Amino acid sequence: MGDFFTPCGMPYTMEYVMYDLCGVQIKKAANQKGEVEVLCPLVKGKSFEVNIRTDQWNCFKKCAGCPGGGGILDLYVLFSGVADRRQAHREIMDSLNGNAENAQKAMERREQHLAPVKQAQRLSAILIDKTYRALLDMLT
Repeated sequence: MGDFFTPCGMPYTMEYVMYDLCGVQIKKAANQKGEVEVLCPLVKGKSFEVNIRTDQWNCFKKCAGCPGGGGILDLYVLFSGVADRRQAHREIMDSLNGNAENAQKAMERREQHLAPVKQAQRLSAILIDKTYRALLDMLT
């Protein structure tokens, strides 16, 4: 395996930092553009978008104390509370034991554990109606 670098030139991805290091809480899963809506660590109930394809995030609400957006390092600073981007980079690389390929391996392991979810077959309207009627009969 050769050197691994993301679109923004970092040797680790936004996904690795989000899921493996920051433990962000997802409000909405990634859409086709790669945008994930995550809960804000600063303001309860607020959220912002992270684009896992471009390794950028943006908060349109501009709450007090919020930097409003940035890249991978800025997201790590926001969630971890470290002093600056340099320290953020150091801590992320330490988590990888100085080997950027470890981030890629961690992502591959995570993807292996995510089995594709099969969509359930929709029941007929008649069967749904019978089920609801039986439930209502039990409640009355």
